[in-house]
Amino acid sequence: MVINLYIIPFARYLFLAICLVFLAHISASAQITGTVFRDFNANATRKAPDEIGVGGITVTVTGANGVSTTTSTAAANLGTYSIAPTGTAPYVVQFANIPAGYFDGPVGSGSGSSVQFVATATASVNLGINYPSDYSQANPFFLVPCYVNGDPTNAPGTAGNAGVTGALIAIPYTDTGNAPSETVIATTGQVGSVFGWPTCALSRSSSARHS
Repeated sequence: MVINLYIIPFARYLFLAICLVFLAHISASAQITGTVFRDFNANATRKAPDEIGVGGITVTVTGANGVSTTTSTAAANLGTYSIAPTGTAPYVVQFANIPAGYFDGPVGSGSGSSVQFVATATASVNLGINYPSDYSQANPFFLVPCYVNGDPTNAPGTAGNAGVTGALIAIPYTDTGNAPSETVIATTGQVGSVFGWPTCALSRSSSARHS
């Protein structure tokens, strides 16, 4: 019986080649993905499309062996990224190049901090960020509805006319005393009677004020 001595080494090399291809496929399909977004309602969960993505954020994934892989989030309003780690698990995912004035939002099921940890090379890692000045300036205004006596439909200058009186006014937060500096937002002649609590709500998406 004749045995071809080349068959066994060839089989070994073929098996090794198949294993390498298989491992390369696994490595190529392993992706850490996610989105950097504006968490407007601070609930650590993205509500698309209202909570837009943030582009240009640098995402770095570092393995336990110190090998790092870096990418950037997609253009503005998308904020998505996908990165194939080259190091070994577990990994540290770091977000950098966050715009000035922005900070990490609350941590929850749909969003973490700017430094997060994952155990495998396939994971979803998101980051919600906020711009505090969108919510409160150093000296914000209170919007206050006013109850005005008189007829708002009377011509200006006539007795009982209330049409030119402020029905919705703004007062700086730091003002005190009986004569704060008021700014008239709308007169009674413009909006009529205004009913509501002593303060009003602002919808930033529509720039509308609700009383």
